[in-house]
Amino acid sequence: MKKLKHALQFYCSIIILSIFITCCCGYSSKIVGNGKMYIHQIDNGRSDTIRSEFEINLFLETRISGNFHNSGIISSSYATSCSETALSSLNRNSFKLSCDKDFNYKGQIIKAGTNFKEEENLRIEFDNFSGVIVIHFGPEFLNSAKFEKSIHKFRVEIETSDQEKFTNEASTYMDM
Repeated sequence: MKKLKHALQFYCSIIILSIFITCCCGYSSKIVGNGKMYIHQIDNGRSDTIRSEFEINLFLETRISGNFHNSGIISSSYATSCSETALSSLNRNSFKLSCDKDFNYKGQIIKAGTNFKEEENLRIEFDNFSGVIVIHFGPEFLNSAKFEKSIHKFRVEIETSDQEKFTNEASTYMDM
């Protein structure tokens, strides 16, 4: 009985120690490069020709570092997940979105090269930790926009909190 009690205490202490080791981990990310930008249609994932609702996805290059302790018995438990810290964040005020061709939005001509991020019905999401920006051109925006049937090049510019500047471009054929 004493051996069973000692064995049980030993395993309980290992589990408790595992919780503390796992809780003490943490990792950080820093945006370090331009990465890649993609344009794709929502309903079928096509990127060569856009005919309906679409997204522009910008995946900036990030560097992740941290002190991972994968030796914990319950290291995959959500209750003991590692803390995340973004060492550089996306400066939303510096964000610019432009197109290389004129297009019509609500009866107004948006000139080529003009920053049109402020147009209503354009949904933009920022993820500081992973360096991802998603620009969603939904039906509300597209019902008010008229693009010429041709290849359009979209350009995204953004600056980070540590004054790094990133510019990406992607092209697609607009058939709307």
